[in-house]
Amino acid sequence: MNHCSTPQQRAEWISQLIVSDRPHGLLSQLSRTHHVSHQTLYSWKAKGELALQNALGTDPQQASNHIRVG
Repeated sequence: MNHCSTPQQRAEWISQLIVSDRPHGLLSQLSRTHHVSHQTLYSWKAKGELALQNALGTDPQQASNHIRVG
């Protein structure tokens, strides 16, 4: 199922999740506010992290050791 958000909106939400000092409960807040499941947000976050790694020429396997999950 596709969410009725724009790519720009999804990029904004996911960039908030990727930031290391995000406030506690942000994922739940985004989920409630935009009617997106936690699982979907985690999936989009993983895709966003991979896209950043690819764009910056970072080795995803090496970088995954430094990425916090959740």
